[in-house]
Amino acid sequence: MLARSALCAVWLCALAGCGERPAAEVTGTVTLDGEPIEMGTIVFAPAGGGSPVGGQIRNGRYRLVAPQLPAVGDYKVEVRSSQNSNRPPAPGAKPAPAEAVAARFNTNTELRARVGPVGSDLNFRVSSK
Repeated sequence: MLARSALCAVWLCALAGCGERPAAEVTGTVTLDGEPIEMGTIVFAPAGGGSPVGGQIRNGRYRLVAPQLPAVGDYKVEVRSSQNSNRPPAPGAKPAPAEAVAARFNTNTELRARVGPVGSDLNFRVSSK
């Protein structure tokens, strides 16, 4: 009887993904200076360390779907979007894209989010300054 209970526990643990935190779909909007970001990226980095997950921002919206689902928990969030620089390019060269989003929302992010167990709709307002 004890062996059967142990086998059942191992089987249930395998089905439930024992040792892994559950993942949840995350969707939302991202605006830059009050306007939807046309194209960009959003990254969720676990606050306690671990592998980040992310996706694309299109027309101010993003949706993280499998296999890029974040586990339930707390995250630092980075938002990036490029725009053409105002500097004239070298002759024959394309304009170099410049980061439109202030560093406090990506490289030195201040953005934090909590991903819940049934998915989350997380909206972010960032600025260029």
